[in-house]
Order: sequence, then structure tokens, then C-alpha cells
Amino acid sequence: MTKAELLKELSTTLFITKVQRLCALAESERLAVNDLLDYSFYPQKEIAFRAAWVLEYIELNFPQRFVPVLDHFLAGYQKQHKPSCQRHYTKIMMRLTEKSTSTIYQFNLRDYNFETIVDTTFEWLINPKTPIAVKVNCIEILVNLRKQFDWIEEELKAQIVFLLKDGGPAIQSRGKRMLKVLSRGL
Repeated sequence: MTKAELLKELSTTLFITKVQRLCALAESERLAVNDLLDYSFYPQKEIAFRAAWVLEYIELNFPQRFVPVLDHFLAGYQKQHKPSCQRHYTKIMMRLTEKSTSTIYQFNLRDYNFETIVDTTFEWLINPKTPIAVKVNCIEILVNLRKQFDWIEEELKAQIVFLLKDGGPAIQSRGKRMLKVLSRGL
């Protein structure tokens, strides 16, 4: 599929069947995952959202096809300013930073310095304009990365407690669960 054909596909409403079809094309290498990553920064927010959604689906279901764009994804993480795309980016980052992440990711990330990722994730977490779905994903990413930087845990605890004061159900649920994880030192 050419980049122009992909843009045409992303210009119309996506349903899960279309997402699955695009992912199958990516798995068979007839769709360049790098093009999807590029389109996740497209000026038209609907196209960017759709590209980020397909990208997340590929990362989850076909990690071997996502690995070639991993460096590009990591370099672009802090440049993603569209909240709808940040949701997908943070979901991808949650999985990349989990202890139980795919071996293929563990191998490719073993020497990666997550400092920029941590800084960006904290920025999104404390920004009052960041949607709640992104904030709860940010909390989990930072919990996953807390062992890499000794200052994360205390800052994160304070931020979670602050968010719990006026937070809705999503923040209450994930925030309390993550505070338990932090208090157990897991």
C-alpha cells in the first residue's frame, strides 16, 4: 500500500474490521508501519488519531513489525501534542515499559535511556488539559519506570495524591491501585 493509499484509508472512518485489515497488511509487509507513525503527526487530528490507533494495534498484535519503528516512535513520543494520539502513545509506552513486555522489546530497549520519556510523561500527567485517559496511562508508565530513576517514586506519589483529591472514577481506581504498588515496592 502506498503512502497516498494509506492516507485515503485514514481519511475515512475506521471500524475495528478496517483496523484489523490494515494490521494484516502491515503484518504481511504490504503497509509500511513507518508511514503510520508519520501519519500519527498529521495536521488533521482525525487522520492522526486513526493512524495512532492502527499503530497501537500493530504494536500489541505484531511486535515484530513494530520493532523496526521503535527508535522512531521513542524519538517522536515527546513531540506528540494531540491528546487523542497521546492516549495511544501512552498505551504503547505502558506495554513497552512493563516488566512482562515482549522479549523482542526487552532486547531492543535494554540500553535505552528513558529520561526524555519520563520528563514528557510527567509533563502530560501534570498538565491540567491532558485528558484523564492519558493521565492514568502516564501514572502506569511512571510506575513501570520508577526503578530507573530514584526521584520518580516520591514525585509520582505526590502527584497521584493530588489527582485523587478531585479526580473522577478513572483516576481514583488507577491512582489507588498504583499507590498500593508503590507502597509495596513491587
